[in-house]
Amino acid sequence: MTTPAAEVSPRKVRLALAAVVAAAMLLRIPAFRFPLDQDCGEYAYCAQEWAAGKLPYKDVWDHKPPLIYLVYRGLFAVAGSAPGTVAGTLRVGSALCDAATAVVLFLLVRRLFGPWQGVAAAALFGLFMGMPGLQLMAFQPENLTALLATAGLLVASSYVRSWRYSYAFLAGLLLGLGITAKQIIAPVAIVAWAWMTLATLRDSRFQITDSRFDSALRTPHSALARVAAHTALMAAGALLPFALFAGYFALRGALAEFWECTFTYNVVYAAELRKGGLVDGLRRMVVAKVFDHAALWLLAAAGIAVALRRPAPPDSKSQRPDSTPHFASRTPHWRGGALVLLGWTAAAFLGLFLPGQFAHYYYIPTIPPLAAAAGVGAVALIRLARGQPLSPPGRGQGEGLPSHQASTLPLPPPSEREGGTAIGRVVAVACGALLLAMLAFAAKRGYGEYKLTMNAEHPNWVVARLAKTLGMRTQPGDRLFMFGGRPQFYVLAGRQAPTKYLFNFSYQVPLAKAYLFRDQVRSEIMAGLKQHAPPYIVVAITEKGELDGFPELKDYLAAHYAEEQPWQAKVHKPHTYTLRVFHRREGN
Repeated sequence: MTTPAAEVSPRKVRLALAAVVAAAMLLRIPAFRFPLDQDCGEYAYCAQEWAAGKLPYKDVWDHKPPLIYLVYRGLFAVAGSAPGTVAGTLRVGSALCDAATAVVLFLLVRRLFGPWQGVAAAALFGLFMGMPGLQLMAFQPENLTALLATAGLLVASSYVRSWRYSYAFLAGLLLGLGITAKQIIAPVAIVAWAWMTLATLRDSRFQITDSRFDSALRTPHSALARVAAHTALMAAGALLPFALFAGYFALRGALAEFWECTFTYNVVYAAELRKGGLVDGLRRMVVAKVFDHAALWLLAAAGIAVALRRPAPPDSKSQRPDSTPHFASRTPHWRGGALVLLGWTAAAFLGLFLPGQFAHYYYIPTIPPLAAAAGVGAVALIRLARGQPLSPPGRGQGEGLPSHQASTLPLPPPSEREGGTAIGRVVAVACGALLLAMLAFAAKRGYGEYKLTMNAEHPNWVVARLAKTLGMRTQPGDRLFMFGGRPQFYVLAGRQAPTKYLFNFSYQVPLAKAYLFRDQVRSEIMAGLKQHAPPYIVVAITEKGELDGFPELKDYLAAHYAEEQPWQAKVHKPHTYTLRVFHRREGN
């Protein structure tokens, strides 16, 4: 006999969730040895300068939305930002962010499918997020977007259950905060709105229950009126974070720079990076992740299939008082949950390709929806191996209904009732063995990624040693300049840059057409160099020959600096990466 979800021990579920979160945190310990990467070094420098009284965008040029700098400021306010502790502080922040995402994902999946599906989803999220390939960067904005997207959808589910308008506003606020971490979360906001809207159109009998927020609206509403109301509230919540940040920078005379960096340049950035269309980006993503995450993809597909085949709970409107909407019950609709996960996954993958290229950390926001679906698949596989139906009646079906109604619930399909046969057990064991083999292969690849990152000749290690060396050779008031990239150099050296431009990349376009090689940018960089006369200038050279696109800097180095022995980094062929070091001649 199947144990109803109501009889599932909450204590056991809480202990299992706590064990999952603890294991996920432990899995990240090896990554604490990784050097600080260029992106997170850039955000850290922006946060440090902001805390010192300067402004992002105006005094420190970067194109990310501002929430990541604000989070970094909070971390540094608690743990400090000394060169030797920055990387560890950021990794602690990233681990805590991922742990919060796992807990919120558990709450969402528990509501949609059941408690053990939620625990499995949290476990799979922690496992696949902890692999070295997604831990190369210390704390990316994508970690924040994953948390805020999951939280926004959880609150959207609360709206669907209660019809309280305050939840519509809060869902928009969380998703709007996610957009101020990185714009790629925007498609997920559309999915949340579609979920709320379709649920509203499906059941038009409403009674407002929010005693404060809806005190002036205590009358039944038509479906379209309610859709208009929750759309307006959700949009207001989504726009509020951006409006607050825009107002902050406007009051400080930096609105034009804020808009240029967060919108104008990002459009150019995507155009400069774009190597092909959406199909090409999907192909590159599959090639990059198929060996690491194939088990997650297969489990997610199985979970979606199981949920879509689950019989819908009976429409019990006739047995409910008018004051209790059907969607406000505690009877999850597995098929509806599967559609939500499908939409969420599609939106996350769309956001993955909006920047115009594939990068490993762009993939992070797709992990929560995949883990949610995979959690359903994992529990179904375990039930099949134990001779139980794939999706039993319980929290997913019948909870909250009187016993005489629960007894009338439709049985699972015949194929699911046959899950206890010997064939079913053999299939489950074979699938489990295949998945374990895929995980073992992914672990082997992860160890290879770990060794590659820990190689002393890795560019990030070379930059870290060079930054420490030049930091020891200079005084706290000196400025250092690195041209080409790797802005973590400034954080690790503990020195400021002489210009607001921390990096100069040309991406996929010729140097003459690159946004950060424009005449205005080059003029501002040269003005900063002449004003501060940094004792050392480092030029990062790749096969593109970036210095050839900046003849003014080339002439300035020839006139005032002498070149030292270059620092060579080891990267994947055919790329080269050399750090040319110039010290200022005495008397200049």
